Amino acid sequence: MSRTFSIDTEHALLSCLITAPETYDKVAGIVTERDFVNAGNRAIYEALRSLITACKGVDVITVHQRLGEMGNTELTLQDVNAIAMVSGTWRAVSRYAEILRIASLERSLTAAVEEAMVIAEDEGEVSARLERITALFSGMAHQTVRKMPKPIHELLVGRIDHYTALAQGDLPSAWRTRIPSLDRLLSGGLRGGKVYVVAARPKVGKTSLCLQIAKVFAMDDDLPTLVLSQEMPDVEIVDRAISNAGRVPYSALLTGNLSNEDWGRTCEGVEMLSKINLQIDDQAGLTLADIRTKARGVRGLKLLVIDYLQLCSGSNPGRTTNRNAEIEEISRGVKTLAKELGCAVLLLSQLNREVESRPDKEPRLADLRDSGSIEQDADAVIFLWPVKEYDNEGHKLIACGVAANRSGSTGKFGLDFQGKYQLWNESSEDIKPIAANVSRAKRHFDGD
Repeated sequence: MSRTFSIDTEHALLSCLITAPETYDKVAGIVTERDFVNAGNRAIYEALRSLITACKGVDVITVHQRLGEMGNTELTLQDVNAIAMVSGTWRAVSRYAEILRIASLERSLTAAVEEAMVIAEDEGEVSARLERITALFSGMAHQTVRKMPKPIHELLVGRIDHYTALAQGDLPSAWRTRIPSLDRLLSGGLRGGKVYVVAARPKVGKTSLCLQIAKVFAMDDDLPTLVLSQEMPDVEIVDRAISNAGRVPYSALLTGNLSNEDWGRTCEGVEMLSKINLQIDDQAGLTLADIRTKARGVRGLKLLVIDYLQLCSGSNPGRTTNRNAEIEEISRGVKTLAKELGCAVLLLSQLNREVESRPDKEPRLADLRDSGSIEQDADAVIFLWPVKEYDNEGHKLIACGVAANRSGSTGKFGLDFQGKYQLWNESSEDIKPIAANVSRAKRHFDGD
């Protein structure tokens, strides 16, 4: 699209807004000041937006006056009047806006390609250059996503169809974790577009629990699932999955001391896992761009497990930045990604050490480490904390509490963790800490 044609369209759009400011509602969700090529036109649009949103009168004089208030003294009253006199029809104002938006995207695309060529020819690690180029085009793709408001009557019809499908059993209301109390508190289970923060102190078991849920998604419901493990290598994730699926002692897999029965169960576990849609990635120090690229690479992704948030890197690795701001960027970016892909996200998180000083070890929302935005961006926050150490039969009682929930209830219940098999089940035991029952036995092969 030629620069002349774009500027003529800018003049036609501005003329409509000056002479018929009520048409602004038709363009506000399509263009911004950045979409104008000409600096003067950009300033006039900004002045118009300022007047219209403040419910001020709009004409040639008020626009020129607002330009002066904004520090623009180059545009004269005659300049503004000349634009107002341009022939343009208010019926086509939204089309003018679309033309400008497309032209702006074309310019951005050209600039992005040119910058990508410069990055490609830079020195340094290929992977680092590729990441910069990926982030560049990821940001470019985000600019193309512009949603217009919809009247409620258009949305209501679709919801009736949705409710009908739910009632007839044609559509699951949520994807179950197969932990009854958790599914009940979460109004049926995990839902697409939602972020569920699972937080605990180290060695409590958050990784193991989320891996079991990932296996349930991929095996029982045949849902595409991706686990991003920044702490454990992929082979360790596989060992834990085999132990859980085949009921093989985890320690036997680590040492190779497998009985004939263990070998049989190992083969059964391997066979089961080989048929499921579960992908594992163990790259460390993931940036938000990495997460987006990997998630988008799994077709039809329904569950994304990120282990864990505090191990992620900011968008500018190596630079001295505020860590809270980096965590906030990643947390909000993950929420946006969940909505874009319609997948559920289990976002694992560490807790501050203060929780260790409490007699009951029960976490609070203020214990979420590094940023308050974690709580704000999460649709639900799930805490895990120990109640009893391993007993003589190799079981461990872990408390699970849903401390914040936008689409369900809050509450807490007990989980039985059998570390021997990396296996989690709901427990009927009282989760109130009882000092007499707390074992001082050394921990072996515990959760994380």
